[in-house]
Amino acid sequence: MKKVASIVLNDFKNDARVLKEAITLQKNDYFVMVIALHSDKLLINDEVSGIKVYRIKLMTKKLPKLLFVQVFKYIEFFLKSARFCKKMDIIHCNDLAPLPIAVFTKIFLNKNIKIVYDAHEYQTERNGLRGIRKVFSEITEKILIKIPDQIITVSEGIAQEYKDKYNIKKPAIIYNCPFYVNDIKSNIFREKFGIAKDKTIFLYQGGLYKGRGLEITLSTFSKISKHNVLVVIGFGQLEHLVKQYADKYENVFFHEAVSTIELLSYTASADIGLCLIENTSLSYYYSMPNKYFEYSMVGLPLIVNNLYELEKITQKYNNGWIIDLTEESLSKTIEHIGSQNISEINVKSLNAKKLASDYNWENQERNLLKLYNELY
Repeated sequence: MKKVASIVLNDFKNDARVLKEAITLQKNDYFVMVIALHSDKLLINDEVSGIKVYRIKLMTKKLPKLLFVQVFKYIEFFLKSARFCKKMDIIHCNDLAPLPIAVFTKIFLNKNIKIVYDAHEYQTERNGLRGIRKVFSEITEKILIKIPDQIITVSEGIAQEYKDKYNIKKPAIIYNCPFYVNDIKSNIFREKFGIAKDKTIFLYQGGLYKGRGLEITLSTFSKISKHNVLVVIGFGQLEHLVKQYADKYENVFFHEAVSTIELLSYTASADIGLCLIENTSLSYYYSMPNKYFEYSMVGLPLIVNNLYELEKITQKYNNGWIIDLTEESLSKTIEHIGSQNISEINVKSLNAKKLASDYNWENQERNLLKLYNELY
């Protein structure tokens, strides 16, 4: 049985993609250990959905979050995880930060180790990446990109960019889709928030961060007719802003984040999904957010803006409405949907389920296993 170390630079509390990959590998005769960062209230040695997790506790954690101090934190994580990884057969690097750890381990500690580089987004073109961090990311990836035995990414556009930029074989594409489920019936939001049946629930779910259309969405719902309701579910730096809108406007509601196991039951209790990504970076321009596939899995039509991948797939399946990301365009589309265009909504809902039958984890994991089988 081959042993896999899957490295993440987070606490592995809400990382659905890493968990799905680990579950797939483990049920196909790989032993998987996720190596993550320790955070308060989480166990150092843990188990999540049958996957062993080892969270590294950093002595440097309490130091200030200054850039040069972050370097020392990374070095500590680097050394501790490399010492653990040298006993493994495969290192699965989730994003760029673990890649130097894997390469160091392969060169100096165990030359037989195989490396899988899984870029969850366009790593050197991430939203907000600038200055010395961007320069360092570009240098690191350019130097190390040809060392991994396999490379994975999350969309057609990003895969093509990597191929062209580094003159490498086109990376495999593994979309971040949920496991396939049959019809889920749910009424959680209406029951929890007392939302009337004649109101249309629009759902924003996922990270509450800048660049994801959340601020435009909140502003739009504060001005439109109140039979159109917005529910926001998730966590992140803009949570306080969402709560302010929820306190002030009767058609805006906030729900704290729920586990990935429960999430689709909540998703299914909305009417329309919102997947609005601001064109602030190439990574966002080419993105295919997991929420897109989650909405589709429960048959929600969705509103997307005209970015490369989002527009292309939505046009192909006709499972939603494509807009320019402006308040005017969003407001007009919401009012159109909320005016009870039932037949149009039903057609797009059926098309969403057709999309889900193609884009689900059961189909994506075949690509992952094929890629792993090619390592040996």
